[in-house]
Amino acid sequence: MKNSEPILLLALGLLLSSCLKDKTSQHFPTLEPARDTEAIFVLNQGNYGANNASLDYYNYTQRQFTKHFFTKSNENLGEILGDAATDMLIYGSHLYISLYGSHCVLVLRTQDASYTARISIPSPRHLTAHEGKVYVTSYIGPDRSTNGTKGAVYPIDTVTQTVGQSCKVGYQPEGITAYNGLLYVCNSGRARPPEFDSTVSVLVTNPLRLLYHIPVGKNIQQIAADQYGNLWVNALSSQGGKSAQPSHLFCLSVGKFGQYVPTRRENIPCDAFTIHSNRMYLYSTRGSAGQPEGNSFRVMNLETPNLNDAPFIKDGTEKAIVVPNGITVHPSNGDVYICDAKDSKGHGELYCYTADGVLKWKGDAGMRPLSVRFAPPRANRAKIPNLSH
Repeated sequence: MKNSEPILLLALGLLLSSCLKDKTSQHFPTLEPARDTEAIFVLNQGNYGANNASLDYYNYTQRQFTKHFFTKSNENLGEILGDAATDMLIYGSHLYISLYGSHCVLVLRTQDASYTARISIPSPRHLTAHEGKVYVTSYIGPDRSTNGTKGAVYPIDTVTQTVGQSCKVGYQPEGITAYNGLLYVCNSGRARPPEFDSTVSVLVTNPLRLLYHIPVGKNIQQIAADQYGNLWVNALSSQGGKSAQPSHLFCLSVGKFGQYVPTRRENIPCDAFTIHSNRMYLYSTRGSAGQPEGNSFRVMNLETPNLNDAPFIKDGTEKAIVVPNGITVHPSNGDVYICDAKDSKGHGELYCYTADGVLKWKGDAGMRPLSVRFAPPRANRAKIPNLSH
């Protein structure tokens, strides 16, 4: 028995070592410090029903990338992140994560991802922040069979971390943005094909109530404002036989009655986009309607009437990206981050490009990486209230 003890201790040591290595990625580059950024959070969506969403973290001061950062930071609670992450937002000193399959929004301290609150919201989708509150779109229903129920927007008080009275919007609301004191919500109706919803709901916040709907287009997903006062909306492809339409873009501008109306439709395939300064970066995935051959990554100049739509990635590295699953721009240096879900069975990858479309670095991420957010230095967090866009 005594002779077996060294072997047993060696085996236990190797097991512990492998567990620790799993926490710290061996396939992530050492990054130079970034201006106005202390850390990067990477949200991994996981697979619906598998309860395997996760949060990764890169600390510029320590120059270390940590996998499963939430689990590591909350080992005393025995907590896992949850099921089917859909969005992430930094607001003040807290990080908010919506978990569709867990029917909650998780609130963490930005400093170390330590647990603050788990707020129950049915089937939450996307997040935005405005004047001390975080607003969450929700499908309302308990699962994907919600085609007969209109969704809602829920407000979270960021002082008490409690949820307030919700406001009904359209079917299966997705993207949300706060602009000029109002909330704009994309209603997709994605659970009702071919009868998709096609409206943007406009809400006031104090008190939270619906003002009106803007007719836009079927199966709309994201909404964001540019620096010229326009709102941009993408409509996802509607699969199904000869009537399938490719994904595309709408531009909404203020009409003669002071309300936003669609003024342009751009037939540029767009499954997801992000806006930084005068540029829009977007992608569409292979296999979707209008994009049968391969993924497409493009950049548009929003300052010019013809948009100067052009390929974004210039060095050929887009061929290595299998399933793009999210796109974000660093607010200070303009670097573009693209999440690659790969085969959705193992780890994904995170690609970082310059604003001119040249690869700077790439590194491992978790299962189906979805969203990247940038934590400012702690002294500046009160000065940068919303880092979601």
